[in-house]
Amino acid sequence: MPPPPSRPAVQGAMPWSILLMSVAAVAAMMLTEGPTVSAAVLLLLLVAGRFAPVRVGDAVTQAGPVFLALVIGATLLRGTFPATRSDSMLDPDRLALVADTGLALVVLQAWRRNRASGSRGALLVFISGILMLAASNTFETAFAPWFVPAYALLLLRAVRDMRPHDDPPEGLSSRRRVVVRGAAWAAAVLLGAAGSGALTVYKTPITEWGMRLLREIPRTPDAVGLSGNPRLGPSWSRALSLERILQIRGAMPSPHLRGLSFTDYERGAWLPGIDQRQLRPASPAELAPEVRGRLGEAVVTRSRPLDGLVCAPLNMAGLVPADLGVEALWAPELGGPVRLGGGAPVSYTLRLPENERSQGPLCVPPTPADRARMLEAPGSLDPRVRALAIQIVGREKRPERKALAIAQRLMADHAYSLEYRLGGGDPVSDFVLSRKPSYCEYFASAATLMLRCVGVPSRYVVGYYAHEPDGPDGLVVRQRDAHAWCEAWIDGVGWVTVEATPASGLPDQAAEAIPWCMRLQEWLQRQWEAASAALAGPSGMRLAACLGALLLGLLGVRLARKRRGRAAESMGRLYTEPSPRLRAIARRFREACAPNVADCPDTVPWLAHVRQHPGAPASEAAARFVSLYNEQRFGGETPGGLADLEAMLDQLEHEGGA
Repeated sequence: MPPPPSRPAVQGAMPWSILLMSVAAVAAMMLTEGPTVSAAVLLLLLVAGRFAPVRVGDAVTQAGPVFLALVIGATLLRGTFPATRSDSMLDPDRLALVADTGLALVVLQAWRRNRASGSRGALLVFISGILMLAASNTFETAFAPWFVPAYALLLLRAVRDMRPHDDPPEGLSSRRRVVVRGAAWAAAVLLGAAGSGALTVYKTPITEWGMRLLREIPRTPDAVGLSGNPRLGPSWSRALSLERILQIRGAMPSPHLRGLSFTDYERGAWLPGIDQRQLRPASPAELAPEVRGRLGEAVVTRSRPLDGLVCAPLNMAGLVPADLGVEALWAPELGGPVRLGGGAPVSYTLRLPENERSQGPLCVPPTPADRARMLEAPGSLDPRVRALAIQIVGREKRPERKALAIAQRLMADHAYSLEYRLGGGDPVSDFVLSRKPSYCEYFASAATLMLRCVGVPSRYVVGYYAHEPDGPDGLVVRQRDAHAWCEAWIDGVGWVTVEATPASGLPDQAAEAIPWCMRLQEWLQRQWEAASAALAGPSGMRLAACLGALLLGLLGVRLARKRRGRAAESMGRLYTEPSPRLRAIARRFREACAPNVADCPDTVPWLAHVRQHPGAPASEAAARFVSLYNEQRFGGETPGGLADLEAMLDQLEHEGGA
């Protein structure tokens, strides 16, 4: 009884190793992030692609990655991620999007007609690694002892499946090869289990060693942004980072770009914190009221989130967001802050008057209650500080002169330093009375409290000091330009800026040269932001459509060339390889005719070549031999024809020898 026919293998089916790698990565991702309908559907399609007899052509599977790349690129540039928690590409939300897209790409390749080997197999292995990376971006480690070793073994198997299968080495029997392979797999399993167990048992010591190593590496502090809860301390770390925060196009009337102001002081801390404030929506009329007179404009692009804060001069006459759909929040009674969006980049236009003392939306007059708070000196302040403030102003009655006198005295009594040696008691009292060198937060805090002691309402402000040129009409603001100063209320004038930090401590004096590598990074970032703005604008969809049409056109050209190449290759394969017997006959013919007929060029057929030498001995016999050879070579080999060729070849060799 004949055996039942075996089921034919599915053409182009994805190798088991790559399929199981992808399934393991998706399963781990669903365990850590939670199951989703889309992931479940894609997983079913992935498994079905291994068994389905229907295959899709290269045009579909090659157009799929182009489409997915357009989707990912548009999403990245337009910033449509759901509430990302950081700017890192490894943010869980962004990584989940990349993982879902990668899974869809694997599904497309699973249904492709050609076998997943070579570069395409390597691409699938890489994508499955991205999926496992997405699953590993979690604190949940329960799945690791099971999925990671399995994934590693499947990776080894996938690498083997993608290699060309050479003939087994001679001298190794089939049983011995099985033993060697089994030993290799067992060694891999044991090493993986031992490594995983060691990491599990010694996880705490390894973590502590890594933290100690990181602490020993000197690095620049990475504090970025403005402190929403400023507290006087021993150092000013926020002024050391070179990271770009703002880019400004247009003239600024003042280098002081305020972000937050504070009214209450308690033993070195300024309140209320940004999280303790009640912000309300700001209408366009409130942020950009109608103003008579000539106004200049400056466009500010915020490169970092900064908790959504807007940095602008005190005398700003108006603010217009580049994206009118972004909600603006503010607390005008505190002189701000103004919050505009929560991400980056965000752009807004500032309307700026020529008069630096012009009063705009940020210069709301204080209410009686606010005025009382801005005249209150804390109980922790040493009485000698109040006495010193009164002594400094003397008989001066004008508030502006009082502010100038106190600022000049602080500059004269104290040097600037990024470090401060804390003493006992209240930090501001210790700074003023000990005449120690310190940084801008101490100078601004001392000026604010001393002005209150002499009857001038004042508040503490943090922001940035813009000074670094960026092109003919621009400025760039870095984190190192973070600064603190004081604002005082002058009856009949309004709010004015009081700078009490010595000139040697201002960011424009302490700035260092920017390394060329950071300049290059910033240029690339500007190109990224320009692309983001282009896609986010009204013409973004048209631009995306043009890019998509261009990519599809290039894809069509590539497929057309590939198809022509395949057609030519198929024509070349119409003629099968000659048998070893016929190949040996051709080799003997060349050797036999070499003395009688000149060497035949590769571009000339043998029959035409021998007929070009009619006078040569055996040329007619050689021509008859070539004709019969062509019949056997291209018309099909027969035992009788091969025997005739060998007989004719014996005669040619005999005549040549004679």
